[in-house]
Amino acid sequence: MLNMFKISKIIKYIHQQSIQVYKRIYFKRIGLHYGKNFHIFGKVIIKGNPKNIWIGENCALNDYVFLEAGEKIYIGNNVTISSFVQIHTSGLDLSPEHFLQKHIRKPVYISNNVWIGCGTIILSGVNIANNVVIGANSTVTKNLEAGYLYAGSPAQKDQAII
Repeated sequence: MLNMFKISKIIKYIHQQSIQVYKRIYFKRIGLHYGKNFHIFGKVIIKGNPKNIWIGENCALNDYVFLEAGEKIYIGNNVTISSFVQIHTSGLDLSPEHFLQKHIRKPVYISNNVWIGCGTIILSGVNIANNVVIGANSTVTKNLEAGYLYAGSPAQKDQAII
């Protein structure tokens, strides 16, 4: 006979799975594209067009991830995006002739096997290569090379992870 502890664990697991199914159905309905084994843990905030978001297989979005999808956001396979991460596809032009007067939109590409730490901000036009770890509270302003740990504001290459 099952004790109360095991029963409560089973009920909690079923509840978590039903919430996952509901969130995936909602994301599919609003036009967000995702692959198998896509998990959402907590509230995800989407600003812009959800149809601009493509998420691969075996991915996880945690609490209060903010996706500003004015342009395409491509997330590869086996990507974990930790809590309070922001991904922006819009920004201000910093060129001297348009300095802070013209809005720009550029897609963000996140490749396979990437872990993005809590509170990280990823700015428009960034490409993150395969096998990258980004430390918590980093700001990614430029493309990141494959196989390294990056941290800081702006994010700097720290050490090879492969």
